Amino acid sequence: MVNKQIGINRDSPKELLHPYCINFFHFVNDGLVIIDLSKGPFGQFIEVNDVFCSMLGYTHDELIGLSPIDITPEDLYHNARQFIDRQKSGTDRKIIREITFLSKNGRRVPTELSSHVVKLNGRLIGFGIHHDITKRKKFEQDLILSYEKELQLRQELQNQIHQRIEFARGLVHEIKTSFTPILCNSKVLTKIVTDETAILLTQNIFRAASNLNNRVDEHFDLIRSEVGILNLEYDWINPSSVLNEVVSEFKSRTLLNKNLFRTYISPDLPPLWADADRIRQIVLNLLDNASKFTAEGAEIIMRVYCRESKLYIHVEDNGTGIPHSEKEKIFQSYYRSKANPTKAGGLGLGLALCKYLIELHGGTIKIEDNKPSGSIFKLFIPYTKHENL
Repeated sequence: MVNKQIGINRDSPKELLHPYCINFFHFVNDGLVIIDLSKGPFGQFIEVNDVFCSMLGYTHDELIGLSPIDITPEDLYHNARQFIDRQKSGTDRKIIREITFLSKNGRRVPTELSSHVVKLNGRLIGFGIHHDITKRKKFEQDLILSYEKELQLRQELQNQIHQRIEFARGLVHEIKTSFTPILCNSKVLTKIVTDETAILLTQNIFRAASNLNNRVDEHFDLIRSEVGILNLEYDWINPSSVLNEVVSEFKSRTLLNKNLFRTYISPDLPPLWADADRIRQIVLNLLDNASKFTAEGAEIIMRVYCRESKLYIHVEDNGTGIPHSEKEKIFQSYYRSKANPTKAGGLGLGLALCKYLIELHGGTIKIEDNKPSGSIFKLFIPYTKHENL
């Protein structure tokens, strides 16, 4: 057994440490010190172990006889003196706190000190355990810097979002101000003109203006959804009534594409906690999407039923279908299917907005293959009234 004797000077009584503690004193992983607080105004080191010497870059003989103040950074003198005074007065005889020393080469070494002050043979002796917390302090500093950087980036992002919203709001206002007379006048013309050519032209103008107006609304809605400021107006609605209105509106559109449109809506659907306008928007968007990818004369089917406290809506077509590789992407903003690029008009916003609006209602949407061809969009909205709605 190694029996390394402590290099205690003439004024350091050997009885301070039991012989069995000598090996422990020198071979623990933390820095250990013994201070005689009775010597000088701030005490003196009368014994230190090798770990403490290595921690600060001093030799054993260089540290013996020094005061803790002698190896304290100048800016921390005041705090160190107050701490030693409290220990000497008996206020802080047993304490755990952070202490920073200055190494021989001028490096600041933060430590966590666990100290105990006792009276031995009429002398005030302090026993201290110093754990080097340099890595921990660096980690804390890095964490603070990362947090400050995150705050800065968050503020910059908020500013960019605000600018984007303001720009989009101004752009929408300008565009819709110009569209209003086009929509109103073309709608009036469709009712008063009698010449077949003029009727066709005015209908085309009104339909094109309506589509473009809808795209502007979708784009602005999507921007608001991305930043979480798209608010819905919920109420108890009659889903049968709302969906029948959608059916009437969509039937007129199918006449232009010569599609076959069939509906199967269960009677006496229970009241639904939802935004009626957004439900119309969701279903019309899905029906328009089906019509877009369905050949002239093909069939579109809408099925609506209630099961297990959920309202289910299915929109089926027998068009070109959606490849498996695109089924997840189809609900992403600005994504347009490559299945039939000649018909994939628009900005690729409709399905992304549908998904967001459905999720705001607490529901989900998915796409499946229809047999023998085409797609089925399946969505459900729960009848349960959500607290966050």
